[in-house]
Amino acid sequence: MIAFNLFYERLNGAQQERTSVIMRYTLRLLTAQQFERACKLICSMEMIRKENLEEIGSNSFSIGIYVGGETSNNTRKSAIANFNSLKNNDYGAKSKFIISKCPWCSAEIGYSKEFKTFVGIQLTRNPDTVSLHCREFECQFSDSLPIYTIDEDIYSFTPSLLIGTVDKFAMMAWRPDSRSIFGFGSDGQRKADPPSLIIQDELHLISNALGSAVGFYETILERMSTKILRQIQTTHL
Repeated sequence: MIAFNLFYERLNGAQQERTSVIMRYTLRLLTAQQFERACKLICSMEMIRKENLEEIGSNSFSIGIYVGGETSNNTRKSAIANFNSLKNNDYGAKSKFIISKCPWCSAEIGYSKEFKTFVGIQLTRNPDTVSLHCREFECQFSDSLPIYTIDEDIYSFTPSLLIGTVDKFAMMAWRPDSRSIFGFGSDGQRKADPPSLIIQDELHLISNALGSAVGFYETILERMSTKILRQIQTTHL
């Protein structure tokens, strides 16, 4: 369904620089596991796009993970610090870049016993952040992988598919930059279409107090996902 929706929009001339699909889970561990699987789908779609540029467009299909700070990095600054800790082999350092192997060719990403260093994770400039790539030069994704694991990168690049947890979306009220996921600019004006598909997996787990909290934010998410909404009060985001 996700692949169909993304291809359908591209083939019908929809805006490409936007988040088109949101997939939400209740548990962070399950979210990370499904994220790794979804990365394979996005890389496969990206290969198809590269072979059909005229029909599908020049903008890459991409994916982002939107979970808590214990699992992924909320800021580019914390991501760079995490990268340096891993590179220096600091005691207790834990990778928050989620991916442990290339979704396309399965080459390892992270600490390599063969090379005695970290591979597939690199510092980049403009902006200063950390990106993922495949260490194999023959791989189609040796330059970069269309994967975003840092919140600030997600706000800037609005990946085609965003996978997150319901509690993380509740935190959007304290993260003004998250408005970009729904197509709004810093001035509160709509710059791009909102997501056209939201998938809630494991719906039966949303019950009791968690269900009440999620239900409260559903009204807000529905309003922000409505295309006829022209302007919002940015101070309330």
